[in-house]
Amino acid sequence: MGLPSRSLPDLDGRTNQGSFQRAFRFLKQVTIEFIIDKAYAQLIDQAKATRTPDFNKLLELGLIVREGRGRNTYYRRPTRS
Repeated sequence: MGLPSRSLPDLDGRTNQGSFQRAFRFLKQVTIEFIIDKAYAQLIDQAKATRTPDFNKLLELGLIVREGRGRNTYYRRPTRS
């Protein structure tokens, strides 16, 4: 199961554009089906204030879905119909 093959959206004005792109590439290339915030923090070495907008943008674009709540939250690739 992979993510849609399309180019990354333009994120003009976002100072953390690189971290967003890194997250997208990571989820597209890895064989795991989900990521948690702690693992993403290690991947991009950025504060929660940066990571949250990254996840929100990926959610908005439909590239990931959120599962769980609170400390049990994880993000996974959407299932294909």
